[in-house]
Amino acid sequence: MAQIKLKLAANKISSQRVTWKKFNIEKLNYGEIRKKFEEELKESLEQEKMQELDPAEHWTKIQDKMSSKGENVLGLRQRTNARDWISGETWSEINRRKITKQKINNADDKLRPILLAEYSEINKRVKRYARRDKRAWADKLAHKAQLAAEANILRELYQITKRLSGKPNTSQQAGVRDSTGRMLTTPQNQLTRWQEHFKENFAVPPQQISMSTIQRTHGIIKIPAGAPAKK
Repeated sequence: MAQIKLKLAANKISSQRVTWKKFNIEKLNYGEIRKKFEEELKESLEQEKMQELDPAEHWTKIQDKMSSKGENVLGLRQRTNARDWISGETWSEINRRKITKQKINNADDKLRPILLAEYSEINKRVKRYARRDKRAWADKLAHKAQLAAEANILRELYQITKRLSGKPNTSQQAGVRDSTGRMLTTPQNQLTRWQEHFKENFAVPPQQISMSTIQRTHGIIKIPAGAPAKK
């Protein structure tokens, strides 16, 4: 019983979530930032006595230096929010509209028309500010896409274009079923099913060639090799 508890405790500790820092490595595609990162990392490693360390400590020290310099020079990658283009001024008006809506729901018949008129004005401002913010956000992304295209950073260009077009994330693979309709979950089973599918639908049977159908030629065939004659 004690061994089972120890195993469960070990599995619980090993399954704890580890948070990794994600650096904005796309900045390394720009020459000046890449040069600055390399110079600062080299200078930081030269200050350490790396020759006196064993291989494990040596690698740990390199990881720590790369992590610190990556955070200072490159910065951390920010999670993209679906509404990150809305400015603080617009959010303030959205909150005012929400509060006004609550007042309308709790107001009496005498105060309700006044609050409705106020709500209409706030709603107009929210829509006007949102259009302004969306236009500025699209112009900013278009400028970043132009810089990425000039620097030949195709991945960033693709991501910006996909975001501007509003296409959903289609990276997840659809399910694959076998011939009986059962869902296949492992990659190996899915590859095997795809192999069976292509064999069943696209395989070309080999042609059976009989030696009796091949006509034998006697002697040497003379093939004209001169210039073509005009008729």
